[in-house]
Amino acid sequence: RPPGGRGGVEDVPEVAADAVAGWLEAQLVGWHLLSSGRQPVMGVFGAPTVHAVTPGADVARRHWDQVLNGSWLGLLSDGELALPGRGVRRSDDWVGAFDLIGLRADPPVGVTDEGRLTAWPVGARTDGSGFAPEPDELSLVLERVHETLGDPTLVVAAHGVTTTDDDWRVELVRRTVAAIEGARHDGIDVRGYVHDTGIDGYDWHRGFAVPRGVVDRDRRPTPSLSRVLA
Repeated sequence: RPPGGRGGVEDVPEVAADAVAGWLEAQLVGWHLLSSGRQPVMGVFGAPTVHAVTPGADVARRHWDQVLNGSWLGLLSDGELALPGRGVRRSDDWVGAFDLIGLRADPPVGVTDEGRLTAWPVGARTDGSGFAPEPDELSLVLERVHETLGDPTLVVAAHGVTTTDDDWRVELVRRTVAAIEGARHDGIDVRGYVHDTGIDGYDWHRGFAVPRGVVDRDRRPTPSLSRVLA
């Protein structure tokens, strides 16, 4: 999400593809540098489910799904980076990269007939990002990554909700943990969960307007912190 971007990454798959390509290349550099040490290395990838708002939006949906999900899944499984408008690039260095695959538990996204991203499900409650957190979608993401990459070691490396409603935050965290436990019961190797974020900070979309952490900017625990940990 380039700082100050307007009408770019969020609206045009080709512009998003440039950002994704650079981000993936940076992850590969980081992997090569960190893998020389003895500690396990985790790459972190966004993995929202992508839905067509109307039947006519399915072509645009497939484009966005390739940008947001198929791009990095293809690299890690087959060494092929395929992005709209950029052709296919091969890099065998990617196959088997990373000891742990971290997933950002991003909200699902809908795609309109015009190819714009919007909240999904339509009419669902949205958080400060304008999208609708839906823990049940995480189960689909974990299953897809598990099947595509052949039983990798997974971590839900970033999950949170941008809201002032502590009760809603607690509900979503508990449902997310339940989804993870369900995946583990089904044989998917999920090793951990990280709340995003621990301490309130600057949000790329809303600045300081909407909190996301379980500790506020003055380092005071929110009421939800003890309930989330319970």
